Amino acid sequence: MLDLAAGGGRHSRLLRDSGFRVRVVDRDVSALLPLADGRCEVRQIELEVDAPWPLGNWYDGIVVTNYVRRSLLPAIAKAIAPGGGALI
Repeated sequence: MLDLAAGGGRHSRLLRDSGFRVRVVDRDVSALLPLADGRCEVRQIELEVDAPWPLGNWYDGIVVTNYVRRSLLPAIAKAIAPGGGALI
């Protein structure tokens, strides 16, 4: 699972505590660092920079709430594994 622009980590925490492996991404990870463990990887990435998609492919699920960057939508769609889904 990927929580993109995770903010304070509300969704990340729910996913991790539900047993999912989660990659948590935001430009400010100070509130997210306490979530980091064997099931939760925290990465600091500035998504507003025009650069290639830095997060790889094949996520079973992607959560994106309270964040819009339309130019990332095609990359998000390509990053979803077959049978996976996104909550945007």
